Amino acid sequence: MSETYSITGNNLSAYDLSVFGPNGFFRSFQGSVSGTGKANLDIRTSHGESGNSITLSAANHSHSAVTVNVKNGYSGTVVSSPVESGDSFEKTFSLQATHGWYDFTITAAEDATFKYQVAGHVETGAESFTDPAIAAV
Repeated sequence: MSETYSITGNNLSAYDLSVFGPNGFFRSFQGSVSGTGKANLDIRTSHGESGNSITLSAANHSHSAVTVNVKNGYSGTVVSSPVESGDSFEKTFSLQATHGWYDFTITAAEDATFKYQVAGHVETGAESFTDPAIAAV
């Protein structure tokens, strides 16, 4: 599914969109479309059901290099990688320790307005566990 929103056509310069789905599925997209140095990253996810993992990829459509930061909401660790204009970054994360649950926040060091969050659960067909972050609340 895809959708198009007229941001500049409505005299807006920023976006903040959230998508909710079943079993903890969550996507949040925040950023700006005006000004210099704005990140233009295409963030994608793919799930490795057999290995209980998730792969995050970021294609840089900006005119300059961007430092992509990926923060794991469960462990607090951050993975950073510079991505040149026209290049991509890809990282696979094991979800064994969280029983298939994930929560990652992707930011761009050069653009304080850019923030994407992807969270949810990888379904493998096996019995599942409750989200371990619930116990931390």
